[in-house]
Amino acid sequence: MVKTSKKRKRAETTTSELFLVSGTNHASEATSIDDCLQELEAFASASRPEKTSKPFPGIEFSNSVQGVAVQVPQAYRNEMQKRVKEWNSSFGLFVKKGDYTPGLLPSFEVEIARHFQIKELSKFVLQTGAKMPSFERWLLDSKIEEMLSRVTPADPVLTGNVSEEHPASKRLVKELAEHLKEKDDDAENSALNIVKELCRRTQRTAIPEIQSQARRCAHQTPLKNEKITVEFDRKDDRSYVLLQFSRKKWKKPFLIRLNKSHYEKLEDRFSRVHTLDASSKLEWTRSSGVDRKEKQAFQLIVMTMVLRYSSLSGGQLLDDLRGGGMQGAVHSEVFEVLGDFFSGSPVHECFASPLNAYSPCFNSAFSEDLDWHFGSVRNFFADFVPVEGCLEANPPFSPGLMDAMVDCIEHSIHGADRHRKCLTYVVIVPTFDTSASLPQAKKFAKASFIRMVRGEWCRLHIILSARSHGYIEGAQHLRPTQFKDSTYDTSVIVLQSKLARKQDLDEERFEKALRVAFASRHKEEIARRSQLPS
Repeated sequence: MVKTSKKRKRAETTTSELFLVSGTNHASEATSIDDCLQELEAFASASRPEKTSKPFPGIEFSNSVQGVAVQVPQAYRNEMQKRVKEWNSSFGLFVKKGDYTPGLLPSFEVEIARHFQIKELSKFVLQTGAKMPSFERWLLDSKIEEMLSRVTPADPVLTGNVSEEHPASKRLVKELAEHLKEKDDDAENSALNIVKELCRRTQRTAIPEIQSQARRCAHQTPLKNEKITVEFDRKDDRSYVLLQFSRKKWKKPFLIRLNKSHYEKLEDRFSRVHTLDASSKLEWTRSSGVDRKEKQAFQLIVMTMVLRYSSLSGGQLLDDLRGGGMQGAVHSEVFEVLGDFFSGSPVHECFASPLNAYSPCFNSAFSEDLDWHFGSVRNFFADFVPVEGCLEANPPFSPGLMDAMVDCIEHSIHGADRHRKCLTYVVIVPTFDTSASLPQAKKFAKASFIRMVRGEWCRLHIILSARSHGYIEGAQHLRPTQFKDSTYDTSVIVLQSKLARKQDLDEERFEKALRVAFASRHKEEIARRSQLPS
């Protein structure tokens, strides 16, 4: 019998091959991640961001902070400038002397681990016949509950202390029971058991595995023994960028395929943010003579960010485009209409990502470690209190998140009233339906919807009928098509402070312009693509 070494035994008893990645400091114990990579190699065609007659809006900070879409406290502006300067300084030392500050760059291997574990959790839920949006709502609402409880998060996507007793989990039980009732006489109890197991797997397997991988990578220096290559391709009317991440001992690279225009949009945003530090001598992205580390740092951050948002969508977005509907965006013309009628400048986005943001300044889920590189100024729920201006809020349609959003909006408008400021929120959410056949997920959103349309700050409520309007796909950076029809009625709710409500607004003209801006482009896009040569 062949004797098995202690090191070999440790490797074999590791719960998942993914977490012994070749190329780490524990290379002697490592196995390949090819099995994991094979599951993640099915990538879909990319899409082109919506064309607009205006150039992509830049981010220009000065003492007056030109280009910022909404006036925010000076502390936020100073915070961004300070962060850029400190990061550029640390990265400059890394480029010139090789001195690496831990946490300066993200670990792509940890992100692979997170993506894999969340994919396994979503597959567990979906095998019951449930749809991905149910899992996405649970993921989002659980995270919001953790954030509002001020608990130190164990993970940027998963919730560490998740339980079947939490509101998000209770809502998921009801959603699953509704789905199971046709084939299960004890649907409620079956659904409860599924959610209990989901919470158990999250706490006892997913998060510990991610943390284990983080510990393995804690002393690694990113971009050392790593290589990122970029290839360009074109198919039909689409141009793509293929990003490949590899380590010396990996048999296959990890691939991410992006729409070329999305990649260039990220280059532009990244460069504009990092050149806020006028003292920095670093050159970024498209600049001639860019150092390899500078370019590869940008590419590493992009790949990590794309994978993170795929995780937030259930971890199956890169496989078969399943999920991502929560990340949908409105047409660029909608922002132009809002700017024309309410602010005369770019409108601030409360719920966006570097991939789908239109405005130069926005809130997003991962501002703390990734999104700030592209102009994000905090998570909307992280004590973001705007002073005045116009803000667009098109949140993920998840009931717990929407309740929290309304709390924040009411708080900030109350503050604007106290300081006599003009503050406008334009909220875009599904219209609440009172029909008895309404799915559980929509019934849960009733409270937040009623608070907005019946509240003292509501100036206008416009309903867009289903199929007459549309959105941009949540996975716009991956899909071959960009636009989709809305299958439900949508409400556009204008909430304003007292001073803002005193301002003149031609409501009839505004509504007409808004309906034109929201008009569906899906059929037009399909017709155009059908004319392409095969």
